[in-house]
Formats: sequence, C-alpha cells, structure tokens
Amino acid sequence: PSSIAQRTGIPVVGNFRVRDMCAQGQGAPLMPWVDSILSRSLGLKRVVWLNLGGIANITLVQNDSVIAAFDTGPANMLMDAYCRLHMDDECSYDANGNLAAQGAVHTGLLQYV
Repeated sequence: PSSIAQRTGIPVVGNFRVRDMCAQGQGAPLMPWVDSILSRSLGLKRVVWLNLGGIANITLVQNDSVIAAFDTGPANMLMDAYCRLHMDDECSYDANGNLAAQGAVHTGLLQYV
C-alpha cells in the first residue's frame, strides 16, 4: 500500500489483517462486514457464514449485527501447498476444484467427525 500511495499521491488503505489482529481480531475484518451486508440483503435474521478461502473463517450474524467472527484453520491453502509441491509447475492451486473432485469420501472418517 505504501508504494502505491507514494507513486499515485492518493491515500491508500491496506494492511487490514495486521490492523485487525492488533485490535484483538482474527485478521479477517472485511468478511464479517460483507457477511452482515449479505445477510441484510437476503433478509436473513440469524445465519452462520463459512468462508473457505486460504484460511477458513466463520461469521455469526443475528438481526443485522455481527455476533462473532473468527478463523477456524487452514482451508484452500492446504490444497494450494500440495499443488506447489507435487504438480511440477502444472498448477499452483486447484483450479475449479478439479483435483478435489477426483477424491473420494473417507466414510469412516466422516462418521467419526
């Protein structure tokens, strides 16, 4: 952000994750805001949103207010790391979920969890 601000001469907002963590947040301050807007626009009064980005996070929204928002652990970053390590420059991530779609459900593990 600083180099963009310097080159353009305009204010640039950045480092959301670091700022949120300094304020005792989980480092994903924009998702709860977006989730609350989606909840309102869809008329949902009580909902849990699960975002599966590089790191998964959950937002709890009730009556247009964010009740809680937190990271739950790694999500797509695990598949991305696998691709970088094992795909020999074929891909650096699982485009369109093609690799994941080739997998099979481990029913024993599913029943366990």
